[in-house]
Amino acid sequence: MNLIIAILSNTYNEQESQSNGLYLARILSIRDELSFDENYSSFLTAMSPINALIVPLVPFGVLLNPSPILNNYTMKIQYTVFAFILYIIFLSTSALLLPFAFLKSLIFKLKQIFKA
Repeated sequence: MNLIIAILSNTYNEQESQSNGLYLARILSIRDELSFDENYSSFLTAMSPINALIVPLVPFGVLLNPSPILNNYTMKIQYTVFAFILYIIFLSTSALLLPFAFLKSLIFKLKQIFKA
């Protein structure tokens, strides 16, 4: 009897450390399943600064029949604007860092010339 109690106690201690992670993983998987809707997921999961672009399309999404085509269209609008914003940030950062890269390469070349 003591052996069975020891085995059960050991198994419980091993599973207890993993229980919180398993619980949170299950909650996240349920949340992902519930947030996707074939007709309205682009309205429900819009990114916060870009969801202002979706506001004019909400009446079409509510008044028209549920449409995966409208959902796909609004999702493409969101991610196109998001990609464009990231592209502008990338270009501006590159333009700001270009003089520093030029100076660093110039210093490296001068060190190579005077070293030889």
